[in-house]
Parts: sequence; structure tokens; C-alpha cells
Amino acid sequence: MIFTLCLLKFWHELLNFNHDSQEAFSDWWRTNGESWALDLKEAMVSHLNLGHEWQFETEDKELIEQYYYIGQLLINGLSNCMMTSKVKSEIEALIFLPIAEIEKRNRETAE
Repeated sequence: MIFTLCLLKFWHELLNFNHDSQEAFSDWWRTNGESWALDLKEAMVSHLNLGHEWQFETEDKELIEQYYYIGQLLINGLSNCMMTSKVKSEIEALIFLPIAEIEKRNRETAE
């Protein structure tokens, strides 16, 4: 089933209770909430490749944080610097590519 249909199924399940009362929703959630959330997570994992239980080590988490902060620094620098829009666009197009892809593009440009 495509993800849109899955989302519609989840949406209809949420709408399938008495809207007039917060208590009705709370009762529905107590009865169905956990399984509903797990089903939604499974759909996200299978259709969007999201929601995985990543098991990062402390060192991995630190590297991810460094990557994030460096990315923020680069983006802030691009926003506040004086350069032509062409140069800025080229940097933005390359900024988060894997090194192998950047090297490949450099070789193609040099040829």
C-alpha cells in the first residue's frame, strides 16, 4: 500500500470517535493509541525509511553534532557573506554532497 493510503487509513482511525468530547478521544487513545502509534511508525519505516531505532555510540553522536554545527556555520556564513550569486549557488549545490561525488564533479570539470 502506498504511503498516502496508509496516512489516510491512520487519519480515518483518528476521526472514528466522537469529536465532541476530549474524554472520548482520551478513551480511544488509552485503548488504541499505542498500537496506532506503532502501526504508524512501521508505515514510516517501510515507506519513508524513517523511524529506525538507531544505536549510536557516544563518539558517533559527537560526530553527528559536529557535522550539524559545521553545516550551520557554513550556511550562516553563506547567508552573511559578499559573493556573487553564481558562486553562492555552486557552494550550496556542493556543500552536503559526499566527498566522492565532489571529487567526481571536480574531475568532470577539469576535463
